[in-house]
Amino acid sequence: MAQSIAHIYLHIIFSTKERTPYLDPKIEPNLYQYIKTICTDLDSPLIAIGGNVDHIHLLCSLSKSITLSSLIKTIKSKSSHWIKRQDQSFQNFYWQRGYAAFSVSPYNYQKLTLYIKNQKEHHKDYSLQEELKQFNLKL
Repeated sequence: MAQSIAHIYLHIIFSTKERTPYLDPKIEPNLYQYIKTICTDLDSPLIAIGGNVDHIHLLCSLSKSITLSSLIKTIKSKSSHWIKRQDQSFQNFYWQRGYAAFSVSPYNYQKLTLYIKNQKEHHKDYSLQEELKQFNLKL
């Protein structure tokens, strides 16, 4: 086969340091657009993004030329620098060190897209910790 083909869909979750509620509606649209640009620049198109005040969910297609850890490190680093430049109130903003990442079947990513886009509604009833218990994780 002369050509390499990869369709690797990832559901990525990470939170703010100490789950500080930094991600308020005033920065969310621009932050999400900035993260979309980062993913595009890394040839890992963002399919869906959403979150709540203390964490974020991404669904993207992983490029065949970058590792998962490099993708996440770049997203977190660049977006953290961007947030800090938005307002003095974000001067102490940091993402947590860890993350969760799951492979997603191409047949299920549309359902996951809706789940990610409805995070605010979802978190009216469930905390991030309760959500992660569904994945059997601790972040």
